Amino acid sequence: MTSIGSQPFSGKVAIVNGGTRGIGREIALQLADAGARVVITGRTSHQGEKTLTLLESKDSGGAIFVQMDATKEAEIVALHEKVVAAFGGFDFAVNNLGVEDTPLATIDESSEAVFDLCVSIKAKSAFLGMKHQVLHFKEERKPGAIVNVSSMIGLGGHANVPAYTAANGAVQSLTKSVAIEVADIGIRVNCVCPGAIDDSPMLHRFTGGRDGSDAADDNVVEGEFYKGYIDQANNTYPMKKLPTVGEVAGAVIFLLSPSASAITGHLLPVDGGFTVNLSR
Repeated sequence: MTSIGSQPFSGKVAIVNGGTRGIGREIALQLADAGARVVITGRTSHQGEKTLTLLESKDSGGAIFVQMDATKEAEIVALHEKVVAAFGGFDFAVNNLGVEDTPLATIDESSEAVFDLCVSIKAKSAFLGMKHQVLHFKEERKPGAIVNVSSMIGLGGHANVPAYTAANGAVQSLTKSVAIEVADIGIRVNCVCPGAIDDSPMLHRFTGGRDGSDAADDNVVEGEFYKGYIDQANNTYPMKKLPTVGEVAGAVIFLLSPSASAITGHLLPVDGGFTVNLSR
């Protein structure tokens, strides 16, 4: 078996949709550390440029940032054309977009606009991403691996975030459906389902802070509810801490790697034991 620590992605190309900050940025950096040439996409240019600079410092053979909207099929097609022109194609893909219900609301107070936004950014981007990633692997007649980033919320339920819960459940079902379709032609499709992530842009945004997308320095800003959330998590998560972006990215790297060559259609919680805990 090939070790994850032996640069299993040397000479390979990976696309990370939603790779400009937080979990996506860390996935891209770990892929580069493992030898891959990495293409990141996102809508926020200054965060994409910062991540590109970090990737280029890895000297793994090249990196590209494409500013785009992964909920638009034409832009996914154009992205793949750019990757083929630059690198001849790609071998791995990660779909890592998402936004939560804002503001939090019960089902009877939630709006159609919030539902459409959450489902489009999370589920539609994963659908379009997988569609054209699979098409690329089929056209090139080569194996491939895809990982979708979802949330542990889709494995159960959570009050006051009906749209986010639905969107993540959809990504998890899509993962299993596509995995079954393409398993016999050497394409693996899996999904990681993180809990809340310590110091992540999304958690800062969710708890009343800012995620760095509106700041030239890319820095997150801690909100008034952040510390209370962390304190509560330290009491309710069995491991007594929230996962980090590095731990989530490490799970993605494993699922993409040759070490996971017999794993497909799997939903992997990275949540400090939260979803299996019946004793809280």
